[in-house]
Amino acid sequence: SFRSFAEANGPRIIEFAVSGTVPVQTPIVINNDNLTVRGHTAPGTGFSLQATPAVDTFTMRIIASDIHIDNIGIYQNNGQPSVNRDALNISTSSRRVVFSQCTIMWGSDETISLYRVDNNVGIVTLQYCLIAEGLSQTQHPSGEHSKGILIGNDIDQVSFHHNWLT
Repeated sequence: SFRSFAEANGPRIIEFAVSGTVPVQTPIVINNDNLTVRGHTAPGTGFSLQATPAVDTFTMRIIASDIHIDNIGIYQNNGQPSVNRDALNISTSSRRVVFSQCTIMWGSDETISLYRVDNNVGIVTLQYCLIAEGLSQTQHPSGEHSKGILIGNDIDQVSFHHNWLT
């Protein structure tokens, strides 16, 4: 499964022989270095991850280095009321992380958040991505809230270019 390879130890490359949307029951947490996801190999409509109502934090979290992900969809909100849900979270010692040509949508807190918890986060590239439709009418404690992207002030070397932010 996508989860077993994404969360495995050691260098790994994920390529796809099938396409479709995978329902995410619990967050996918990538906490082992050296992962390449080649979403462009998925046939037809491509590959995407969609959070289910059981997910109460984020669809995907990166806590690792040397991560390259291209051409996948990461969707957070599933039409259910939500509180603090990010589609993508990059934090805690993540270095050399690249997202290219991805669609990342429907966060009810932030759609993408990059922040430092206890170690340096940096050398992160988001390029040619669609970051869209943050949901402002949710049950967030701050009321109308959702933001497209949050980049913490202690993040080192972020490249954010050729993206569509809607």
